[in-house]
Amino acid sequence: MLTNVEKYIYYMDIMNFSEKKIYKESIDYITGYSLYRANMLRSEEDKQQYFEYIGRYKEKLKRYWNM
Repeated sequence: MLTNVEKYIYYMDIMNFSEKKIYKESIDYITGYSLYRANMLRSEEDKQQYFEYIGRYKEKLKRYWNM
């Protein structure tokens, strides 16, 4: 999922399409999908680790996009 988001962002950068709306939609997609995937995990510890990873990834994107 994150690889697909990175490809999407890459193509938006190539097209010089730097609207904040695209960035916000990407973050919202990652958030929604991660909630869906977390429900498939059985262990609360695994869920916590997964959310920490996704949170760090979203913060990295926000820093990159100056959001």
